[in-house]
Amino acid sequence: MGIICATTASGPATGNVITNNVIYDVRANATSPDITVGIAHAGNRGDLIAYNSIYMVGDLDPAGEFIAVASRPAVGIDVGNTAGDTALTIKNNSIYVDCTADTMTIPTSYAILMPTAYGWGSGGSNNNDYYVGTNPLGRVGGLRTGTTYPFTQFATLANWQTAFTPAQDANSISADPLYSLPTTTYLLMPQAASPS
Repeated sequence: MGIICATTASGPATGNVITNNVIYDVRANATSPDITVGIAHAGNRGDLIAYNSIYMVGDLDPAGEFIAVASRPAVGIDVGNTAGDTALTIKNNSIYVDCTADTMTIPTSYAILMPTAYGWGSGGSNNNDYYVGTNPLGRVGGLRTGTTYPFTQFATLANWQTAFTPAQDANSISADPLYSLPTTTYLLMPQAASPS
């Protein structure tokens, strides 16, 4: 896991700020307690997730490892299914997911995953870049009603933009952010032509 921001979902607004992070090379075969998530958020209210670059690629179950069919996929931003988690703002993030798994038959990668009846309140999601690579088991978004998988899947940004009422991500895009990962610095940087 890259970053986790979680609480018990009681008390006043938390107001946490998760910004300007570079997250990459997060992989696990999802056997408990391992999960493959760039940013995990649960139980908080009024938080901000913005200006983060998340790059999640690779094989989740390399030779000799096994992932059960119902295991957790790789997720760029995963918002927990917690009643007190409301009014989150997700904006200006660049998420690239393209994970594979030899033993999974459900989607292996999601750019974003949210609870079905999320209470956006004064928050919202917009101006993000949700990019899913070439793996046919990748999805832009997903909704869940509990903590188990599978769940409602959204293969494209256009599908995802209709997932909530009121609609979210009207100005978001789905374009390759053109990250480069120089071996000398290990910093994830967009190239000059990046749309993000």
